[in-house]
Amino acid sequence: MKVDLLKKSNEYDDGALFGKKPDFSRDRRPCYDFPAMLAVPKAIPRPSVSEIIAETEAAITEFVPIARRLFLLHEDWNVGPTHMHWKLWESSCRYIEGKYCLWFDFARLICFDDDDFSVSPEYGIYRNDCVIGQIATTDWRIHIRRTVAHELAHAVQCSLPTTTTPLHQGGQYYEGLGVFNTGHGPFFQEIYARLRKELVNPFVSADSIGKPGARTRIKTPPDLNEVPHPLIGKVINHPKHGRLVAVMVKKSEVHTTGGLREDLTPIPIRRFEKLCAESAVST
Repeated sequence: MKVDLLKKSNEYDDGALFGKKPDFSRDRRPCYDFPAMLAVPKAIPRPSVSEIIAETEAAITEFVPIARRLFLLHEDWNVGPTHMHWKLWESSCRYIEGKYCLWFDFARLICFDDDDFSVSPEYGIYRNDCVIGQIATTDWRIHIRRTVAHELAHAVQCSLPTTTTPLHQGGQYYEGLGVFNTGHGPFFQEIYARLRKELVNPFVSADSIGKPGARTRIKTPPDLNEVPHPLIGKVINHPKHGRLVAVMVKKSEVHTTGGLREDLTPIPIRRFEKLCAESAVST
């Protein structure tokens, strides 16, 4: 999987040209003093930009076929173009032009001091988990593998409602994964755990992951499995708002992804039903 250059856009300042030293000078977050961070002597060797790009490309190429196998996805399933920027922003998975694209920021591998470089972090709600928790390591390759696995888990998570897989048991429920939801809740954590066990954890010691013996993942409440909501998985091609997919329902609200709603902004269910009536609808 080729990593694309992040070109200048309305959302970002121009990213660093691949193969050249990243330019941190135009970052819009004044809390980071990049020149000072780069000037601090570092005892732990750091990778070059070209090494980071090559390792990221190799990880994506390795991981995608395994994700297809683990989640019984179609052989044509894939992520969209992969981008990289150098702003100390969070890596992410975004829906762009019909595909889930992976966006990475590995600036921390170059400019963070040795203390921050020694941990590959995870979200606080499960960072102590013995499977998907943070990893104590100074190997920058492990950080890349963990980050790619995390964002790939989001791509799988958000693809499932509109992807054919034998894991789908009807409505919002997927065998072995639980009830579909977005964010970093139980559904994502089960997907991420499968990827971590296969692609990341075998390369590190068990006592370097989270807190040994700790399991902090959220369990899906059983009552959510009983009444799947009929809106989940409904696809709209709306003339004004673009392609919308209903991916999560909460009481009187529906969360969608795609088009102008890829940020998962909640809207009233009645409003979503009205959009359905105005659109070409498929399921």
